Amino acid sequence: MSDTINLNRQQLIAFREAAAALVKFRKAFGRDPEPSYLAEISTSTKLKLRLVQSPNQKGFDALDKNKKKYQIKYRNAQNVDINNFKFDYILLVNSTKKNPFGAIWCLTKSDAKNIFMQRKKFRKYQVTQKKFKNHAKRL
Repeated sequence: MSDTINLNRQQLIAFREAAAALVKFRKAFGRDPEPSYLAEISTSTKLKLRLVQSPNQKGFDALDKNKKKYQIKYRNAQNVDINNFKFDYILLVNSTKKNPFGAIWCLTKSDAKNIFMQRKKFRKYQVTQKKFKNHAKRL
C-alpha cells in the first residue's frame, strides 16, 4: 500500500497560492526562495544594506552605504560555517516565534577570526551558535 496525500480545500488553496508565489519569486529574483536567501533579503532590508547581485559572491552578501561588506548566515543548526573572512561583519540570523528572520547577531571580522576554528579537512571555519552569540552584539 502506498502513502497518499488527500488535500483538503484549505490545503489545496494554500498549495496553489504557494506555487503561484514561487513562479513570481523566480521571475523577480532569478532563483528559488530558499530560507537562506529569504533571510538575506529580510536582513538587508531591515538593516538598509544592498544585496550583491551574484548569488555566489565569495565572502559577503551585502554592502552598506560605506561599502562595508556583510556576510549573512541563516542558521537554526548548532554550528555556523564560513569559507573565508572576506567580509567586514558577519550576521547570524535565527527564526523567532513571531518572525522567521527576526533575531540578528553581529560580529566584526576581527572578533570572528578570534572565535571561528579552522576545519582543514572540510576547508571551512566553524563556531557554535552559542559561542557566536556570546561574542556578538544582538541587533
